[in-house]
Amino acid sequence: MKQKRAVLAAAGIVAAVGVAFFWMRGDSSADGERSIDPPEEYRIGGVDVIALPVMSDGVAVYQEEPANTGTEADTDTGTKDGAAPEVKNTADAVAYRYEGLSGAGTLVSAYTAVLTSPDLGFDIVDEALCRADAPDFSAESGDVNLAHRGAEAGKVMRLQLTWAAGTCTVVTDAPEGEITDPPAPEGMTMEEALDYVRGLPPALLGLEGSSMEDYRIYALDGMALIDGIPCIPVGVYRTAENTDTNVVEGSFFLASDQSRIYRLDTDTGTVEEVAG
Repeated sequence: MKQKRAVLAAAGIVAAVGVAFFWMRGDSSADGERSIDPPEEYRIGGVDVIALPVMSDGVAVYQEEPANTGTEADTDTGTKDGAAPEVKNTADAVAYRYEGLSGAGTLVSAYTAVLTSPDLGFDIVDEALCRADAPDFSAESGDVNLAHRGAEAGKVMRLQLTWAAGTCTVVTDAPEGEITDPPAPEGMTMEEALDYVRGLPPALLGLEGSSMEDYRIYALDGMALIDGIPCIPVGVYRTAENTDTNVVEGSFFLASDQSRIYRLDTDTGTVEEVAG
């Protein structure tokens, strides 16, 4: 089953980038390095993980000493500006350098999509193993870290991919650590949320009028998590002329850091970002 899953994952990457791949072996670099057979799988912490496929018969792969290798004794366990410490590579880390790639960022993007699929379950993380957003894979150069809970308790399987024009380096390792979520942003009080909404132009929320003073605004109970962001539910009402009762004009969710506002579509039960 493992081998079948690896084959299917590789096929998914090939389909994503729209090219076939061929193995290349036996080349030497300008400084005399001897290339290796491109690995079909990486062995990480006792687990086989589908490797980055070689997408051209002009690609050579070299195994080299990874950078940023440390030991428990010399790993910085402090924090910088409140951030978690970087997790260094262990002595078991292995680096593979791929040369002669066409569209390295596109290849890394497709490979990342496969590894982060529900079937394989990797997460995009930062250097401290905190879940993070995907980088801009369309950039000529960049990097991405992928991690998965390891087979051994207290360890993770990690791949660090760094790409540039025509090349990509993949570092595999199983350091000690745990994948974590980013800390929640400092939230507003309910009254601060209401004041913020009162100061917005109605048109920004898809409402009529020139001022939010024409509306009654209430913070609703509880918190909502939208796109991984804690949000405060806010109801906006207009007063009915004849009955002096509240008529719902819109239900909104204000990100606790004021970065986004979502509006609830009551017909579909979905939310859409309307301001940010």
